[in-house]
Amino acid sequence: MSTKSEYACGENTDCSYSDNALGYRCRCLEGFRGNPYLKHGCQDIDECNWPETYRCEGKCKNTIGDYECKCPLGMRGDGKVGCQGFRVTTIATFIGASVFLVIIALLIFYDCKRRKREKIFKENGGLVLKNQRVRIFSKAELAKATNNYNENQLLGRGGFASVYKGVLMDHDSTLVAVKKPKEEKKSK
Repeated sequence: MSTKSEYACGENTDCSYSDNALGYRCRCLEGFRGNPYLKHGCQDIDECNWPETYRCEGKCKNTIGDYECKCPLGMRGDGKVGCQGFRVTTIATFIGASVFLVIIALLIFYDCKRRKREKIFKENGGLVLKNQRVRIFSKAELAKATNNYNENQLLGRGGFASVYKGVLMDHDSTLVAVKKPKEEKKSK
């Protein structure tokens, strides 16, 4: 095999000896076009101008004898072969997983809170109170039941309130104890 300098091939060429014929053959290297038998016959081509032949899904940049193809922002891979969505799918997956985890955490939190409320409710006689109807009386009804907080109805006094015996006349003469908070004297 002879060296390239012995042939009449130009720059940026590939020379090969022909086995079945006399002489040699010259051809331009990949990324070059022109006449390979002239000294400067093979010139660099701009692959970015030939998208049908030189595929690029991203940003194309011509280099000597080749080209670079970078995937667009948010994509990954080799732009010459194909770019895959990376950032969008990754972000969407991350957001979806985060929302799912937050929902699960909230469900667990509210379930624990509900169970704690149920436990406290049961510990404090909640089932008994739930079956009873609790009624809130007006001031007038309580005053009537205690004979307008008559001293004869007084059962006892504490630091913050007095307790009176009362009878609910509108409710089958039910006997009740009414706790009346002490009124604070307003200073002028």
